[in-house]
Amino acid sequence: MDTPKQLKERGLRLTELRQNAGLTRDQLSAKAKIGSPTVRNSATIGNAERGGKLRVDTMLQVTQALADELGVPREVVLIQWIYGTKVSKRRS
Repeated sequence: MDTPKQLKERGLRLTELRQNAGLTRDQLSAKAKIGSPTVRNSATIGNAERGGKLRVDTMLQVTQALADELGVPREVVLIQWIYGTKVSKRRS
């Protein structure tokens, strides 16, 4: 089980990943298909960035959306998010 400190650190890493991808919370929630097509749930992203927990399926959707935007494999994003290894957007 994760400690509150670990969740907070993970949340900060999610913020960094999102910013490296050049996305707002709204944009990330839309790309991750969180919520319905007419109402995206950026609050879910905000909660996770503040150290809140995500359901596994939601975490995988967010991971894939970030990976697509950054141009890296989703495993790379997941490792960054969970363990803190640096990932930045690939230059075209």
